Amino acid sequence: MGIYSEYQPIYAAKGILTFPMNDKRPAVKGYQKVTASASACYVAKFSDANAMAFLAGPSSKITVIDIDSADQAIWTDTIDRHGDTPIKVGTPSGGLHLWYLNAGEPRKIREDSDLPIDLLGNGVVVAPPSISSKGTYQFLQGGLDDLQKLKPAANVNWPAMAVGLEAHRGLIAVNQSKAREGRNSRLFRFLMRHAAHLDNLNDLDQIAWDFVINQTDRNAGHSFTDAEVRATIDSVKKITMEGRNRFGGKPHTIMLNATRDILHELGPDAMFLHSYIQRMNADHDPFLIANGLCLHMPDGEWARKRFTAARKVLEEAGLIVLVKPATRHEPALYSWP
Repeated sequence: MGIYSEYQPIYAAKGILTFPMNDKRPAVKGYQKVTASASACYVAKFSDANAMAFLAGPSSKITVIDIDSADQAIWTDTIDRHGDTPIKVGTPSGGLHLWYLNAGEPRKIREDSDLPIDLLGNGVVVAPPSISSKGTYQFLQGGLDDLQKLKPAANVNWPAMAVGLEAHRGLIAVNQSKAREGRNSRLFRFLMRHAAHLDNLNDLDQIAWDFVINQTDRNAGHSFTDAEVRATIDSVKKITMEGRNRFGGKPHTIMLNATRDILHELGPDAMFLHSYIQRMNADHDPFLIANGLCLHMPDGEWARKRFTAARKVLEEAGLIVLVKPATRHEPALYSWP
């Protein structure tokens, strides 16, 4: 049984109509108007097909940003520009497909000639786990069960003004902070600005209480309780550790010293893999650490044995937790401890 025969029903159950591919070209005519019955009929006729695709756009409700580069800096910049997404697919060339909820975007190929990025708001998108002449398409993060979590991509009219985008996101963060019930917005913004520049988030506690003491009369009472101060500190730490703190510049993740000390003992591979997983999944729980990720490591392709060994070390140290073992159709799911 080929990949198309095995996975066509799985995609169909999620409302995505697929058709077989001959490498990177559709193997059937009329794929632009594929129906549910036609998609199902292809299973018998193309039982050995090992590649499949769907149409981006209103029918699948998916838009894909296609990064045809293994450069991690381009990956990071693209995600910062258009927003993170729970579904990321590694391509055989070492590139990345970012799946978003379709919002009527067009299809733009190399809109910016300086960037190897395409906007696929319609047209053919090769679907994992298709195998092409160059390799395999694999879910690096998320999967079909995460389709309901997709949101539209931001700022798709690139090239965008990066400064304007960061300012817009900063306003969103400020507005979100004001909406946090039971937390003082001035303290929240003050801590978010400081946390963005700290190497050790444990220092945030003293900074917070210094602010409270200087801004309020502790004997006369104040507008927020000690419990609310503690909750605000914890909230800022969590946002910053997840890489969502956009105060003072681009978002970044911060590692606690206790975690760093453990990783120093585990060795460079474990530390490198943990850092990469944190960058890609800090605010996602649960998340995938698929074997296919070994082909897309930032410092170059790893041997699978090296990759699985580093992942096992992290699991045994309790830095990642196995939530659901791997099955024939899906990689294992993990969560943060």
